[in-house]
Amino acid sequence: MWYDQITPKFVKDVAIKYAQENPLAGTAVFPQIFVDKAGYIGTYNKESFLKVGDPKDYIRVGASESKGVDYATGKEPYFIEKRSAHKNVTEDDLQNYDNPFDPVRAAISLVTTRLNLVAAKLFVQTALQPGVWGTDFDVGVDGAGGKWSSATGVPIKDILTLNREIQAFTGFYPNMMAMTGDVYDALMVNDEIKSLVKVTQDKIPTPSLMAKAFNLKKGIEVFSTVETTAKEGTTPTKSNTGFMASNVALLLYSASTPSVDIPSGGYYLSYRKGGKANGRVKITTIPIPKDNHCLRIEGDSYFTPKVLAPDLGVLLTNII
Repeated sequence: MWYDQITPKFVKDVAIKYAQENPLAGTAVFPQIFVDKAGYIGTYNKESFLKVGDPKDYIRVGASESKGVDYATGKEPYFIEKRSAHKNVTEDDLQNYDNPFDPVRAAISLVTTRLNLVAAKLFVQTALQPGVWGTDFDVGVDGAGGKWSSATGVPIKDILTLNREIQAFTGFYPNMMAMTGDVYDALMVNDEIKSLVKVTQDKIPTPSLMAKAFNLKKGIEVFSTVETTAKEGTTPTKSNTGFMASNVALLLYSASTPSVDIPSGGYYLSYRKGGKANGRVKITTIPIPKDNHCLRIEGDSYFTPKVLAPDLGVLLTNII
């Protein structure tokens, strides 16, 4: 058959390349750790981690014993569900391409794109919703100058204030921010942000410049993933097609060295035996001769984003 030329190595190489060029939404915000398919993961216990007591208790004289300390952690259950999608490549599909490798590449792209969109939606549902994090900050109401799109908006002051509030309550200074595209666009023309360009080498207010202004060591990620709710066979319109999230931002501490024992606002939990491409998606081929001699390109994903330390994050809404 024509698809006998398609080797598992070819499929794997294409899938890995696609995964490297198109990382899953939110993976720069929540670091990845590999775990079993189900179990418990440690959570941050600040009443234990930050407890000091009387400094006199730590005085050591001669051969006396030092003060014993420990870091107690909580535990949170998790279960990684398997999510899958497939595309059948038929001989009819093959007629539209010059060689059998091209329709397979296209199918791998389609399947992994769909699973990436699923991952993006999971991130929105998990991390960009009110009531999830320790603080919900309404910029229009709580901001020092109101909305950032207004002439009086002061995003730098707002973020630096929130940074210190998180640090004062948890001991960790935020290092990461995820924002939707419309929020980023508003910051691009914000007077306070634009004023920085005059005293820096940057010609435009880049995410890197904004991250420096907000004192965020890991930087800023702009979330601009699009989806449609239009039914199959219908034409998408502006009323049913658009960004998955808008007018929202997440400020948090995200672990620089991922570990099940290191505090982080959230983690991407990946099944250690499931994912292959980028640790999250496994692409396989299944020949189905009886179905118009088709080759099924199937993708299985084994990951879930999980908020583990709500106090390490603030959700900002009503920004523009």
